[in-house]
Amino acid sequence: MLQYFVDGVWKDIASGALLVLISRIISKQLLHQNVDCLYLMQSKNQ
Repeated sequence: MLQYFVDGVWKDIASGALLVLISRIISKQLLHQNVDCLYLMQSKNQ
């Protein structure tokens, strides 16, 4: 019973860390895209 509980907790922690990692990667990608868009818009205005 305890072993099952511990395995479940570890899986929750692992999946949570994975989700955080994925969300960070996605947010970084989006941030880079937004910066590129802003840069392009500025260079067009000049």
